[in-house]
Amino acid sequence: MRKVLVLITVTILLLSVNVSAAEVIITHLAYQHSGTYYHDYLQKKAEEFNKTHPGIKVEIIIGVQDQLATMMAGGVPPDVFDLPDFGYLGPAGQLLDLKPLLERDKLLENYNQAVLRLVTINNAIYTMPSQLNMFLTYFNRELFEQAGLITPDKLGPAWDWDYLIAAGKKMTIDQDGDNQPDVYGFDRAGGAGWRLITVQHGTWFYAFNEKMQPVRSLWNSREVVTAIQTYERVFRERITPHLALPRTEEQKFYFWTGRTAIDIQDQLTAIGNYFKDMPADWDMALQPRGPAGPIALSSCVGPSIFASSKNIEAAWEWVKFHTAVRENAEELARATGGFPAMVSAQHVYPVLTGIENKNYRAIFEQSNYMQPPEAGYPLPSSLNPRMVNMNPVWQGLTPAVNHLEEIHRQMQAIIDEMLAAGN
Repeated sequence: MRKVLVLITVTILLLSVNVSAAEVIITHLAYQHSGTYYHDYLQKKAEEFNKTHPGIKVEIIIGVQDQLATMMAGGVPPDVFDLPDFGYLGPAGQLLDLKPLLERDKLLENYNQAVLRLVTINNAIYTMPSQLNMFLTYFNRELFEQAGLITPDKLGPAWDWDYLIAAGKKMTIDQDGDNQPDVYGFDRAGGAGWRLITVQHGTWFYAFNEKMQPVRSLWNSREVVTAIQTYERVFRERITPHLALPRTEEQKFYFWTGRTAIDIQDQLTAIGNYFKDMPADWDMALQPRGPAGPIALSSCVGPSIFASSKNIEAAWEWVKFHTAVRENAEELARATGGFPAMVSAQHVYPVLTGIENKNYRAIFEQSNYMQPPEAGYPLPSSLNPRMVNMNPVWQGLTPAVNHLEEIHRQMQAIIDEMLAAGN
């Protein structure tokens, strides 16, 4: 009898060892700068997942781009990651195309077509849609009403760049007669606005190949020139404090001070961070309409799976669990303030951010007008539009056509050099 008990005990121990050895470990490298709320959410979901998925253990690692690059160079990339700046790995064959899995599990219907276009590259999806980052129009309702103007949320298709500039001019007011406006029509014109109007003209600054590599500069194209000439009017009509005042003075006219009428270059996170204590009645609307529509600069963030993962199905189950379960998507929105990519989870957002009395439907409508994927392709700093100095045009020192032609020559030379080097 004693021998039988010993044999049973040994057998149980062996089985335990085998079960432990068979446990699948899924590593998820999460972006350090996504913040504590996101990290806490991921850790909580990983613990829930581990309990409900015996045989799979998710381990969360917090890191930055250098850490992922080091792991890749060492041949040990994580199974899952959600860091920016690595989108080029998809077309290079290093990321898993999630579209077949989304189709298999009937998850594509969770997202509207604009979101899917945003994450689709060459008919493949390398990023699981989790949250949307997009720009809206924010406007000071009091300043519009004082000027006797129809507000953007009531204009429909008439809310375009012509109306924006005309309204901005009417709301740029010198109240005390010192030849210095006390209220401006348009906030921070040196920011994302000129890139926004470019996509609204149906173009971007580069043409790309199937590997997301820039192959041709479009800086001197008719569409880009027309977009920049339109945006130049913002400065010519003097409806913005940008370049008219020192930076320290310009900050006194940021939209949330109540001294500027229109803001088109803040994402939804500005609502909680800046607008909460705004000393004026503000609201929101679609972006102003350009020739290609009221398109917004936008991005869709979420996790990706390395194609080299030895546990594709387990990694996919984890990705689905923390992004594609409605209750979890809502919980993530509550935790971070981000806007859910899942249509069924978006209803919680107005309550979460306390904007039930605002035109929050504009958020849902704007999600149907997202930038083309190429506007989000990663670029070296030498080609990044954000690094280009457009001040000579805004200051009236150089015609837009001439300045854009010079930029085109510079950028095309950089592209040609990159292509010749095989980069």
